[in-house]
Amino acid sequence: MTLLLALSLALPASAGDDAPAASIQLDAQKVYAYRHEVFEGIGAHMKALSMMVKGEAPVRQVDMKSHAIALQAMSTTVPHLFPKGTGPDAVKDTEALATIWTDPEGFAAATKAFQDSSAALVTAAEGGDMKVFSGAFRNVGKSCGGCHDNFRKDDH
Repeated sequence: MTLLLALSLALPASAGDDAPAASIQLDAQKVYAYRHEVFEGIGAHMKALSMMVKGEAPVRQVDMKSHAIALQAMSTTVPHLFPKGTGPDAVKDTEALATIWTDPEGFAAATKAFQDSSAALVTAAEGGDMKVFSGAFRNVGKSCGGCHDNFRKDDH
């Protein structure tokens, strides 16, 4: 909580722009730590939804929708989690590949796929049909894989 508060104070957005103000000096290690926590949260929501889809957890529409909404909201943060100077050249432990910065169009397309598929997941959750929801969930997983395959170090 303290880290999130510190980062929210250290990285204010300028009017009409989601990027930190240009005069702010970013600490690459703190940006990485924040980025890591955001992805841990995304992973936790995906795991909870996976348990529902597999029948390993009780399925309630309100829970499906809550997790889907959280994923959709978090998807909007992803493009802003990788400012210049926070890649593998600056942060030893990052799993982010340099291609995030050398292929910004490809990374933008991958993050947009995550945003679009998570928005569709919210719509599916609102419909309440588990078969439709399961298909939408698989599409979110595919969008995650698209980013992991091209912009993240191999998990193994």
